[in-house]
Amino acid sequence: MNILFVHQNMPGQYRELLMWLVAQGGHRIVFLTQRKDAPQIAGVTTRIYATHHKAPDKAYGLSKVWEEATGAGFGAAMAARELDRDGFRPDLILGHTGWGELLFMKQIWSDVPILGFFEYFYNATGGLVGFDPDEPVSDHMPFLMEARNAVPYAAIQHVDLGHVPTE
Repeated sequence: MNILFVHQNMPGQYRELLMWLVAQGGHRIVFLTQRKDAPQIAGVTTRIYATHHKAPDKAYGLSKVWEEATGAGFGAAMAARELDRDGFRPDLILGHTGWGELLFMKQIWSDVPILGFFEYFYNATGGLVGFDPDEPVSDHMPFLMEARNAVPYAAIQHVDLGHVPTE
């Protein structure tokens, strides 16, 4: 089976699964990542992709995460297009939905199933709200958190199945 993993920080949450698949043998595994110092894993071809666009520091807060995600998604899609040109066509794509990397994979391989990892949903209170002292809580927080959910909301439309780390 040809398997494509997509995660900006290889191996991310896929370390155990990746190692298990390698140990099973018989798979051609490619990992798309932004991580330039990604670990070299025998049996895994690593391809580095560059984000196509990065939002400026002073980007509008309600759309900054979306801007970053579409830049990452387009960069990952361009790397996927190169993989396709090189003769690699996945039977399955696994990836993290929070960074935008899966948003355009169906533009490259419309019929390849995508299994998306939905790690986090942003709430108006708790979780990340008030966690980081560098990001003070304000009365705008409910709006900012909802805006951050734009990426997983969009990812729901682009994956065939999703999984989460909790019940």
